[in-house]
Amino acid sequence: MSQPGRVSGAALAVQQVTGVVTIAKRAAPPLHLTDEQSEIWIQTLSSLPATWLNESNLPLLEVYCSHVVKHRKIGALIEQCELAEKLNLMTLNSLYMMQEREGRAITSAATKMRITPQSTYDKTKKKETQGKRPWET
Repeated sequence: MSQPGRVSGAALAVQQVTGVVTIAKRAAPPLHLTDEQSEIWIQTLSSLPATWLNESNLPLLEVYCSHVVKHRKIGALIEQCELAEKLNLMTLNSLYMMQEREGRAITSAATKMRITPQSTYDKTKKKETQGKRPWET
């Protein structure tokens, strides 16, 4: 039974919790991943809601982490090659092609896991304006 009259502000501020609260745990990186790959695993999962990826998506996340590390290592090799006194264009070209291939693999895996801005974009939401445009002043 409820009391007659208005409901107090304190009573409105307190809400009853009904139902069961479930806690979603984030998956730990697999043991066979390197330290770099594990770091990317943790960073990626930390940037997503806890229930974004399920168990069936975790192998794809492993592939993603592996390709990110390979992309970075090839980038380091490119920098070494570019800083060398004698520039070997054949080696540099093959490194560029390898890095592009890794980049495409990263993009593909990220898109399939729906973690890219493109896959999370909601066109029904209005884009925020940055302020006055130069011609409006």
